[in-house]
Amino acid sequence: RAGDYVEQGDLLVRLDDRELALERLRLASVLQRQKIEFDRALAESNRAQTSIYRNQIRQSETEILLVDQQLARTRLTAPFSGLVTSGDLSQSIGSAVELGAALLTIVPAENYRIVLRIDEARISDMKLGLPGSLLVTALPEDSFDIRVTKITPVAEYGDGATTFRVEASLDGDHAGLQPGMEGIAKVDIGERRLIAIWTQPMMDWAKLWAWRWLNWE
Repeated sequence: RAGDYVEQGDLLVRLDDRELALERLRLASVLQRQKIEFDRALAESNRAQTSIYRNQIRQSETEILLVDQQLARTRLTAPFSGLVTSGDLSQSIGSAVELGAALLTIVPAENYRIVLRIDEARISDMKLGLPGSLLVTALPEDSFDIRVTKITPVAEYGDGATTFRVEASLDGDHAGLQPGMEGIAKVDIGERRLIAIWTQPMMDWAKLWAWRWLNWE
């Protein structure tokens, strides 16, 4: 369930494999019968029948291999050690599973990824490697050092604003953090004059207005 810690290789989900097991047993019986017929045709030097049974044996072996692969996928294990953040299958025992459906979500317990939503007016200030600090709502007394690692050049619209996704990594100790926490981050972009900071939005608006209506560059 969500909140459980799992180690790499731990069994997470086991799907009902009875139908696949019966199918494999049927194919194995067919294969055994084909091998007997192949040996008989080989002993009688019947080349035509030998070739037919040889092809049938290859086809049956391929089908068995496919079923074996499907049987192996009925046991889902943790690909890495981490924390289960979503998925509670205790109420779904016996129900059908759709192909491609997400059953569980696991995140690494130590390797956190910080996602920042930067306003489009400030995205030009973002540079790789810039330091910053993070304060999450659940831990208002602790701040965490971060560093910008990736700037995604794709805009997202939500909550009445256009933002860009910027990713950051944690520097130093991050005890107490949990996946999914939200808060406020500050990125150090260097020192600037207060008058420049206060008037920057107005200057940007004036440049856009002049370019649109007066064709100024």
